[in-house]
Amino acid sequence: MGVHGAIEFGNRLLTGALCAVVGWLIIAARLQRDPSRSVLRGAWAQFWVVVLNAVVGGVTVWLRLSPYIVAAHFLAAALLPATATATWVRVLQLDHEVSAPAVLPRRAVTLSRLLLTGTAVLIVVGTAVTGSGPHAGDSSDVHRMPFDWAGVTVVHGVIAAGCLVVGGLLFAVLPGGSPARGRTGVFLAVFVAQGAVGVFQSLTSLPSVAVVLHLCGSALVWAGAVRVTLAVRQHGAAVPVADRPSPRPARPTAAADT
Repeated sequence: MGVHGAIEFGNRLLTGALCAVVGWLIIAARLQRDPSRSVLRGAWAQFWVVVLNAVVGGVTVWLRLSPYIVAAHFLAAALLPATATATWVRVLQLDHEVSAPAVLPRRAVTLSRLLLTGTAVLIVVGTAVTGSGPHAGDSSDVHRMPFDWAGVTVVHGVIAAGCLVVGGLLFAVLPGGSPARGRTGVFLAVFVAQGAVGVFQSLTSLPSVAVVLHLCGSALVWAGAVRVTLAVRQHGAAVPVADRPSPRPARPTAAADT
């Protein structure tokens, strides 16, 4: 099968490598003197995500690269960066002391959640762009998704612009020097680079190298959105000072009464 067969077989070998790494994580987390339940849950979640992808990958081959199943395979694969990032953040929390949470504007939490949701929608719509585009895998007999490719691409771009605006607003409302603001800045830089690759591939007849870079960039953007949301949650109380309940007045003592 040439290079395509080598890529396919290499992908299957990576599944075994992922299982070994995740298994190592499960064992290492379990053997701790005081095992963390959240780390164990994250490790097992990664294991089952790898298993899910193996099953969906088999179905993808069985159904001869149906774009719907290929999209499902990609979305299932996107679960792994999310669970890996969340588990990694939790391990860092256990390994280092976390500073006391700062008081963040309430809208920071809302914007971070909106950013995560928008990024998830962006990735889902992106699979429709790929599924309706001219790339038909290794066979021209594969039927594409019945969407207008140009229209879906425009919708994908509009959602991306919305995510960029939300990310910019989140960066603006976060206090300077906070870890969450730094994570948001990195996310915005990666997001802009990913958008530039997307525009380039749309204007240059979808060269395969640009498509590969855009797929890698989508994984980085998704992991970055998860990281930003967790950073806002970890490093901020997200309760404005004005909304905090005022302390109860001290009860008068007997000496004060006299």
